Amino acid sequence: MRRASMMETFRLAAADVRAPAARRILWRTLALSVVAFVVLAVAVQWTSGSLTAEQAGWIQTLLDVLGGLDTLVVVWFLFPPVATFVAGTMIDSYVDAVERRHYPGETSDRQPSWM
Repeated sequence: MRRASMMETFRLAAADVRAPAARRILWRTLALSVVAFVVLAVAVQWTSGSLTAEQAGWIQTLLDVLGGLDTLVVVWFLFPPVATFVAGTMIDSYVDAVERRHYPGETSDRQPSWM
């Protein structure tokens, strides 16, 4: 069987990005990532709020501001791995469809494990 060149493979991949299945995975990944980060932000804010409930006025204000900043920092650094994890859990069906469409003779019967 003839192997595809790198440029041909890139052209096929670029064309597949506009496919409805790819857009569906993109929107699901974005939505689930946003939900995960809203939950994370609420948890961090709730935790920092419960720690500052008994403090004096100016200390509580300072801790509230720092709590908001640490929420932004945590979300900023965790966004790439969480989005990658969410996309990775949904991409197998799309990869199978691409393999069936572009490489029908090269597909494998062996399914990878979740781990």
